[in-house]
Amino acid sequence: MNTEAKETLAAGSEVDSGLSSNVHQQEDSTGDHGKDPAQPAEITLDTAKPTDKLLDHEVDKQPDSIRHPKGDDRPHDFFNGLRRQQALHQPTGTSILGVNSTETFGVEMLWDEAYGYLMDSHPKLMARYENILSQKISNSHADHSSLSGENFDAHISPDAKTRRSQMKQLINTWGEDPETTDHSTEDSLDSEPALGPGGYIPPSLKRELYERARKDCRATIAWAAIFLASEGTLCLLPETDIDHSDLVYVLLRMEWYSQLPKLILNHFADDSEATQSREQNGAYRRRLLNLYMAILLRLVGIVCQQKSWPADAQPYSQQSSVLDAEKDLATFEACGLKQQIEELTVSNEQNRRHITDPFVKLHAIDPRTTMPDFGAHQTPVIDHALQWLQAKQEYADFRDWDKEDSQLLLITGSVGTAKSILLSTAVQDLSHVLPADPVSGGRPNVVYYCCGSESPFVASMLKSIIGTLLIRQPSLIYHLNELYESTNRKHFDHPNDFSALAGLLCHIIHDEDFIGAYVVVDSIDDCNFATGWPQLQDLLHLITLTTAMNRKVRWLVSSGESDNLEALSKYSHLSRLNLSAAARDMGDLYDLYLIQTVSALAEEKGYNSSYESTITDAIRRKAKCNFLWTSIVYQLLQKAEPWHAIYIVNEVPANLESLYDYIFEGFSRLPYDDSQAYYDILHLSASISQPLSLPELAALVEIPNYMEPINIINACPFFLEVRNNLVYFKNTSARTYVRGLVLQDSNGSDMHSSIIKRCLHSVSRRLETRRENLVDTRDLVGESPPDALSSSKFIWLDWTLHMCKIGDSKGQGETITVVTSFLEQYILEWINSLAAHQWLSSAVVQFRALLLHLKSNQDTSDGQLKTIEDSYRLLYLHESSNAPHWIPASNSLIFCPDVSIAKKRHKASLTSWVTLPPMDESWDPVHYELRGHKNWIRSIAFSPDGHLFASASDDRTVRLWDSVTGLVQRVFEGHTDWVTSVAISSQGLLASGSDDSKLRVWNIISGKLLYARSLGVRPVKAASFSPDGSTMVTASSGFLNIWDTAHFESQQLGRHDGTIHSVVFSPDGMLLASACNRSSIKLWDVKNLSGKPIREIESPSSSLTFSLNGQTILSSHEKVVFTWDVSTGIAVRTLYGSTFIVSISLSPNGKVLATANDDGSVSMLDVADGNPKCILRSQRRLPSTTAVSFSPRGPYVASSGQDAAIRFWYSPAGEVNAPTTYGWQNENDYISTMAISPDEKMLAIAQHSNLILWEIETQKQELLCSAIGDMIDLAFSPDGKQLAVSARRRDARIYDTVSGKVIRRLETHGNNWVRQAKFSHNGKYVATASNRLVQIWDLTSLPGEKPPRELKAHDVLVCCVAFSPDGKYLAFGGDDCKVYVWDCETWEQKCVLKDHPGRVVDITFFPDSRRILSASWRYHAVWDLDMSEIVAQPIESDWPYRGISLDPAAPEYVMTSQGVGKIWKHDVAAPSSATDCSPLSGTEWSHYRVIFSPDHGERHCWVMWKDRKVIFIPGRYKPSLSLVAGHHVFIGCSTGQLISFAFTPGVVPPEMASQ
Repeated sequence: MNTEAKETLAAGSEVDSGLSSNVHQQEDSTGDHGKDPAQPAEITLDTAKPTDKLLDHEVDKQPDSIRHPKGDDRPHDFFNGLRRQQALHQPTGTSILGVNSTETFGVEMLWDEAYGYLMDSHPKLMARYENILSQKISNSHADHSSLSGENFDAHISPDAKTRRSQMKQLINTWGEDPETTDHSTEDSLDSEPALGPGGYIPPSLKRELYERARKDCRATIAWAAIFLASEGTLCLLPETDIDHSDLVYVLLRMEWYSQLPKLILNHFADDSEATQSREQNGAYRRRLLNLYMAILLRLVGIVCQQKSWPADAQPYSQQSSVLDAEKDLATFEACGLKQQIEELTVSNEQNRRHITDPFVKLHAIDPRTTMPDFGAHQTPVIDHALQWLQAKQEYADFRDWDKEDSQLLLITGSVGTAKSILLSTAVQDLSHVLPADPVSGGRPNVVYYCCGSESPFVASMLKSIIGTLLIRQPSLIYHLNELYESTNRKHFDHPNDFSALAGLLCHIIHDEDFIGAYVVVDSIDDCNFATGWPQLQDLLHLITLTTAMNRKVRWLVSSGESDNLEALSKYSHLSRLNLSAAARDMGDLYDLYLIQTVSALAEEKGYNSSYESTITDAIRRKAKCNFLWTSIVYQLLQKAEPWHAIYIVNEVPANLESLYDYIFEGFSRLPYDDSQAYYDILHLSASISQPLSLPELAALVEIPNYMEPINIINACPFFLEVRNNLVYFKNTSARTYVRGLVLQDSNGSDMHSSIIKRCLHSVSRRLETRRENLVDTRDLVGESPPDALSSSKFIWLDWTLHMCKIGDSKGQGETITVVTSFLEQYILEWINSLAAHQWLSSAVVQFRALLLHLKSNQDTSDGQLKTIEDSYRLLYLHESSNAPHWIPASNSLIFCPDVSIAKKRHKASLTSWVTLPPMDESWDPVHYELRGHKNWIRSIAFSPDGHLFASASDDRTVRLWDSVTGLVQRVFEGHTDWVTSVAISSQGLLASGSDDSKLRVWNIISGKLLYARSLGVRPVKAASFSPDGSTMVTASSGFLNIWDTAHFESQQLGRHDGTIHSVVFSPDGMLLASACNRSSIKLWDVKNLSGKPIREIESPSSSLTFSLNGQTILSSHEKVVFTWDVSTGIAVRTLYGSTFIVSISLSPNGKVLATANDDGSVSMLDVADGNPKCILRSQRRLPSTTAVSFSPRGPYVASSGQDAAIRFWYSPAGEVNAPTTYGWQNENDYISTMAISPDEKMLAIAQHSNLILWEIETQKQELLCSAIGDMIDLAFSPDGKQLAVSARRRDARIYDTVSGKVIRRLETHGNNWVRQAKFSHNGKYVATASNRLVQIWDLTSLPGEKPPRELKAHDVLVCCVAFSPDGKYLAFGGDDCKVYVWDCETWEQKCVLKDHPGRVVDITFFPDSRRILSASWRYHAVWDLDMSEIVAQPIESDWPYRGISLDPAAPEYVMTSQGVGKIWKHDVAAPSSATDCSPLSGTEWSHYRVIFSPDHGERHCWVMWKDRKVIFIPGRYKPSLSLVAGHHVFIGCSTGQLISFAFTPGVVPPEMASQ
């Protein structure tokens, strides 16, 4: 596939592709409405048409990406192109089809019918296809069959349901392990794996296809064919000629195809004209079925064609009429359905644009729209500037693509030296003279960005550059998609995302298909570096890195005369043009510019030639060749009367800054309030870091409503201008001048305060209007905003940034009062609005920074600080809950601590329909968490400047985070085993060591792997850099190696007798300490490579750190921290911890030591006296911490844990924070099972090995016993006075619920677990179920007096047991899919109910004792005991039915642990005895239930009322099981917490949102 075709394909061109062939629909004269809706149109093929040609009328419609030249394509070329633009198949979000079983059934049935009709109409083709499918399925079971000896039938089943299962199995097998091994070698770290005989499927492509198929589970029939076609394409020989455009076309539209059936289900569901509705439904369904048949036929044809089907049998090779079927569907007119189809199509196109347009995906400014326009009258100036540039050897060398030593040209000069003119000229020149790439035929890119006119942040500049490169080379967009995929982020909009974007730019430039680029950056020194990261030197380092990576990259950069650019002087490929020094050479260019400028002015104002010459000479004398000064005077003369021109020129100062002063003084002469309005607009524009829109400006400046900001700006256009409805400074010097005035102005704080107050006033007014109009903020998603300010991020959120800029304490106090008042009134609606616009993550970051700023400010009152911190906590809780965006903030309010200010204020709105669960007594001391790793985190490290943070994990990856925002920047991959150590140097290197015995070193900015080396068979357990970054040390087993980071040459420093777990340099870098947890601590002179330590301390240690002065070492061992004198090796102090210490870290001031403990806590110890300052412990049950590290900046300490999370704790010195949790919770145990008493007053809770009774009304709890094993089932007796406990041990136990004592132990034979114990209806007997045995125990006899009756169940693992209500029968079931029924009077087996669909996990009798309800994980069945057979076919359950019971008042329903479920489906009639009874009614019944549903890889838990979602359970609680009893809902969590809800009977809960 040629480059142009790749790029067209990558851009996602959605055009009519070559999918049409002569597939005819045989319709009778009655048309669609006259056909039988049950029968689809017949599809036949015209075999006379050549197999590889398009229809004549379609050929001209095909883009080059579809019309492939014969013999020019390779199978792997196509998929490499597809890999390089994963936007073609990247999921765009959740399909609009829900998970409703009716919808799923309808969609699946359509694909099944299409498949069935093809089986009838094309038997040979389908037989061949099924043979291929069978072979694939058989191969996937080859290993299983050989091990088990089972005969596996791989033939495709004629049964639709079984066939779908086989297709799903094939898809799962195909996508089981999308990751491939590391094909790179140490000699070629960046090479890609070569194509082998069977082809190579890129992991990213395989993963994305599998992910789309998994989410579109209704179309498994089609996806199985897509997978086979994709795999087959890669396995073809290079000379095979097959057109791949059909597969691409179908891939592009699969989401759209899957959405179409919803129109059947929704559009026709409520049509009042039933007959007409059925007819229209049938007609639409028939056309949709035709489309599905055409899709399947073409996909099957591709698969069979790839598998060398005999040449004499080619009915399948014609292209099916997918396009015709689509057109036929799109013309369907009934009930306005055509419009809905068009809306779906538009939505699909918008989604595709979002994933294929890099500017949209990056939220970036397209710099091509911001090129400066100097006007037609300056064309001669541009031409002359080009001649001037081309005459300069520096530019000529830079322009010459073959000059490898001229990749960077720096143009410097003072303000007004025509830098922008020259750069714009260069852009035009470079765009026309560049040669085409000899391989790809494409021309190198020319990218322009002006830092002075657009967003001043470096991250914004990088996004615009990246977007331009990807627009020019869409085939490289896969780098962007891989960044989104690996980091699992939705956007990169924060200024601190420099690291992620810099790495992305380097990956694009380093791509072998990159055709080259000239990157032109104007005013680079005008970038905003106020955030602290990145700094100018970081950007300059990135520029030099990119030129070193690829000779096809050249940078043309302009700046003022600044010493900050001296870092570039060391770069050997740098050329420099100093315009200030070349002012004499530029005299001719200036004269031409002046003449052209005054000539245009003369024509506009009507100057005569003499007057024009006079003006020209006057300007020339004063300007001193300053282009900017001349431009400003030109604007002054435009506003003046013609006869005033010479007076103005003579009056204005010759100095540029004095000229600005002159203009500023002139503002005072503006009429009426214009001068104050312009002052305010200037001050506002200078006080912010981004351009504002005109509506935003009007809202934030105190000007009368009748004054339009644009008119004021146009009246004085010397500092500001309006472009694309945004207000910018005209140039860099204007912005610098105005900001200088603002900084000098004592009212700078007043301006920030005013911004905040007016923002909050605007937001409050809109929220109040929505309250009055009963508008839910979340319902505004996707709709056009009622006004421009409703979607203004600055108005709604960015006001928080200005709180940190208020220097005046009095002004800050007044402003904080306004802020806290706003938060108290509108916090919930405000959070909902942020969520609707997807600003929550940004809000959390900005509010966190605000909170830290206020905590460090002593002027903030305690009450105001508590309100702001409470708001941040609620905001963070809501954002971190992983909830869909439409979940209201009031849902998160439920889970706030009871002391929450927001919860107390808004609690009344919730308690009218539910009694809230008791939550924690205070906020968790964990300030925020970082998640992304999938396994234990072994090591963490901050960069020396504290801006970045790295983590190493057992998931074989290293993640780089921004420590301020908590946002992941990059994921480093390549290790093949646990990554156990990570370190960051001051020179921007990241080193990682792994149990795969490899050391890997990356460049943090570029993300490029610089060095990788295997250190034999010894795992690398520790790594550390010297303070200056010139030296690195690694510990592999007991060996120490020291490395020169400039050349990565190593020497052995020494060794220990055991494994070294910690190495650390002294602050001056002269000494190195190493520790072995089995022997000793050794001190080494890094300059002495004798192999002998200078001192050895006989003390095992797992973690080390030097004091700030380097005179002592702190080491940890078990529960103790020792302080050792470096010079003597003697312990001078001992600090004691409360539990086993895993890791230690010293605070930046050297006064506090943090210890990571094995109970999940972090302790803060005073280094001076050894006393504990505080213990930071989460209110959730946490596993052991694995590492701890103080942040070099800010009062944070970070810890990592075995739960793959990184936690940041806020802990200024001396603060004690050891919160308690809710009383009954045992923080060491998770809840494994629950049971409720028959009167619903008592709840029994099994927390792993602890048994707790909880009074529901009083919430009083009592620990019955502990350490009785892992309990798996609980059951109350009918009177509620006894409790049967089944555990993973040999006996069951009966407890007295009043005394809490064990009254009976029921011991089983052997080592069999008791899986379930159930009481009889009268409470006299207990039946226990174990592996192959059911025992009946008589509780009326004394213990040991009467042996239990045993019912043998041969070769059956018995899972459940139940007595009938009348006591006549006992039933049990197990893993043999049968139900055994015994007569309790004769103790003979009454019957065996066979063929239950799946293992029987629970069982119960109907109230009449004549029928049994049995349940497996997916199905339930009803059995008639009199007839010993099933009443109806097994019914698929809406969820796994466990803990089932029945009530005589509602025979159509079953109570389960997750709530009320239906026994009978709508298409299965209940027995007459059941239908005569009324449905659920009364206060003892409710429609509440709990569901666990997967969503985007997350397992979400919901409390439902009927089909309405009313409460979302945040993921941080890790809900694992539930129990529903009437209006009580209990949810047990693996964190050890119990969440309980008591819903008000007779009150309908409010609807959560538009679901």
